[in-house]
Amino acid sequence: MPAPRLQVVAPLYYAFVQAAPPGDGGGAEADAFWALQGVMGQLRDLFIPALDQEGPNGVHTTLKRLSETLRGADAALWGHLQGLSLDPHFYALEWLSTMFARVFPLPELLRLWDYLFASGPDLLAALTRVSLAMLVHPPVRQALLAADFAGAMHTLQDFPAVDVVELVRAAERLR
Repeated sequence: MPAPRLQVVAPLYYAFVQAAPPGDGGGAEADAFWALQGVMGQLRDLFIPALDQEGPNGVHTTLKRLSETLRGADAALWGHLQGLSLDPHFYALEWLSTMFARVFPLPELLRLWDYLFASGPDLLAALTRVSLAMLVHPPVRQALLAADFAGAMHTLQDFPAVDVVELVRAAERLR
């Protein structure tokens, strides 16, 4: 798997090239670099193990928060995933560290990123809300509840096509 930051920079670069006037994409590379720096600055605790133990936004703390939020939002699904010993580290770490770049096709990813970047200064909270919305999305939820460990992992690692606008609306309701 390529480094998470590489999976984030390509869609950023694409978005800046597309936004540039025709024939003038020269600044897109610099814009993508500075955007990546801003994003990684907000998500740094996910990538620096030493900060995980101290900070409120480290990877272990964030995944535990996702699990606890799922428990409150959908106890049946949470219990089923716990019964399967399906820890959020197995699926959500990739979602968060790549900002879903390996989950959704580029057009849907860019729509989702519009929401993430517009949802305020706490990018990690928005990523966590979207992750929760993905888990409780009715078709996904039903598939997970009917699955064994292998089936649930397949569903979560090869996420089914969903309407990203619906996910965003669900994430907003979870705010």
